[in-house]
Amino acid sequence: LTSVSGINRAVAVTVSNPPQLAVAVETDSGVSMTADELKNALSGIVPEYMVPNHIGFYETLPVSANGKIDRKAIISELNELRPQDEYEAPEGRIEETVAAVWKQLLTLEKVSRHDSFFEIGGDSLLATGVISELGRAGLTSDAPLKSLFAAPKLRDFSATLTEGKAKKLFTVKEDPANRYEPFPLTEVQRAYWMGQVQGLSLNAKTYYLIELEGRILDRDRLNRALDMLVSRHEMLRSHVTDDGMQVIERNAPACDVVFSYSENREQAVNAATEWWNCLNKDETNHPFAAAGFVFGNSMRLSVAFSYMNLDGFSVKLMLKELAEAYINPEEYASRAPLTLSFRDYILSSETDDESMASAKKYWDEKIEDMPDAPHLPLALSPDRIQKSHFIRIDHTLGRNDWNRLREKARKYGITPSAILLQAYASTLSRYSGENSVTVNMTLFDRKPVHDEILSVAGDFTSLLPISYRPSLNRSFGESVKDIAEELAAGLDHRELSSIYIQRELSKRKGLSMASLPVIFTSTLGVGDDDAVNCIGNDFLRIADGGMSETPQVWLDHQLYEKAEGIYLTWDYVEGLFDDSLIREMFACYIDVVYRIVNSDWNRPISQELPQATVETRDRVNDTAAPVTDLLLAERIFSHAIANPDVTAIFYGD
Repeated sequence: LTSVSGINRAVAVTVSNPPQLAVAVETDSGVSMTADELKNALSGIVPEYMVPNHIGFYETLPVSANGKIDRKAIISELNELRPQDEYEAPEGRIEETVAAVWKQLLTLEKVSRHDSFFEIGGDSLLATGVISELGRAGLTSDAPLKSLFAAPKLRDFSATLTEGKAKKLFTVKEDPANRYEPFPLTEVQRAYWMGQVQGLSLNAKTYYLIELEGRILDRDRLNRALDMLVSRHEMLRSHVTDDGMQVIERNAPACDVVFSYSENREQAVNAATEWWNCLNKDETNHPFAAAGFVFGNSMRLSVAFSYMNLDGFSVKLMLKELAEAYINPEEYASRAPLTLSFRDYILSSETDDESMASAKKYWDEKIEDMPDAPHLPLALSPDRIQKSHFIRIDHTLGRNDWNRLREKARKYGITPSAILLQAYASTLSRYSGENSVTVNMTLFDRKPVHDEILSVAGDFTSLLPISYRPSLNRSFGESVKDIAEELAAGLDHRELSSIYIQRELSKRKGLSMASLPVIFTSTLGVGDDDAVNCIGNDFLRIADGGMSETPQVWLDHQLYEKAEGIYLTWDYVEGLFDDSLIREMFACYIDVVYRIVNSDWNRPISQELPQATVETRDRVNDTAAPVTDLLLAERIFSHAIANPDVTAIFYGD
């Protein structure tokens, strides 16, 4: 910054939520400069992701009592900063309505008609909320989510909307008298349940293990916190009946988390892994389970949740509330009971005929040229693996790199999830012969039909097929926008889930071509990431490790944010892939992620094989040896001259 003519001193800080880069600039005496002029000057000096979102100009930077630059004062002022020459009030009813919805969901005081939704804190989950709220206000288009991704500025997005009849979502009919009566499984829950049948290939339970680490907790206090959590959230007391219904129990046994003791962290991690492998994951009764592993002055807490009970959003909610119940049990116990029941939500859920018809038309056309699942090299046919056992490989993208990726994503108006989906799909395509591929994306699809919808636990999961088509000569920025638009269009028509689509694929292409066993699961922007990251301050922090297992799944890429950065994991079926190959694929994927963080998005981002793989291939292919001038026949003649009495040819007896 100080290399720019006219700049005396400068301080870089992060402001807003999610964090955005901002700078406070002290100009030389008599120098006048606009934010756009400084941004243009910086664009020729630093990478695009380092050009600040917000710039504040000062004659003299504020200082504290001890004479140092007062960063707190600067952050406070820049958080409030909205240069008048950049702000323009929304015009007309449509823009004003859109602005009101953005302010509500993004908790902003004001929004300019030139603001980009994703640059001011929007993500894919908030985008679906925006579309729902606008639909209630009578504003829509044929594909509103796709329009928002394609034209994220308020003015441009508003121009795609038309006024019409307000779109109403279903109303939850509360039925407390029958709360403990059986009710149907969701489409995805039923698929999970049926996929556990013994004898079915790749059968597995539906559990998710998350592991926490930190100071040693008080065991009695932890058990009390878990009891309060189970009492508040009814789906932690649910189970599946023999005939495929689910039931909420009135009460549950008291929690009794067992603590075991190890000499060091490595032994504690091994003990936690053994506990997970031996856990009784019953097909129909799905209580969550927990165990503590103490080592030295620290401990590891393993918590296993069932996908039959909880989706990813709910797991994050449970972790947050478990910490709250442990830290302040009196406050947690005093909270008013939840009135919204997952049972009532499921029984009330319905889709209007117009939306269903639109979704059916979209997917029926889409299926005609939908690429297959990735044709990855397999070590064993899936039919030969009866019971799945999963293995996890993982990597943490550090906080600095993660912030850089998010900053670049905001500048392009693309969600970080879409960027990592692009990296994942391009890696799968490379190992599938550079062919187009389709993966299943996990959605946590809660309709905004009740004030408590974000406070209840349950499995609101649906699955969305996302197709990727390689475009090797296009810039990364152009390519990732393709997959972002593909994602947005799918979300616009998510009334029909992947289960329906796979059934239709089975009819048209045959059963073997219908399966979509490669999964992408992102919890970024789902729930309160900041609250989950902060639980370690007085509780435990999310640690590396964990595991997931899902029936009929080959490979599941999961990602979630933690204090150190973003945790990237691949859970794959043991024996299905050559172990060295799947690890090579993962290394290739991680390499792509770092290239995305550090490269110019106006150019293609190529995929390179991991260095270890390159060295191995070079070594295997290094067949060089001394070459003689002798011809092959000359060796035969020389042998005959040296051994004239030796038989040359045998024929017959």
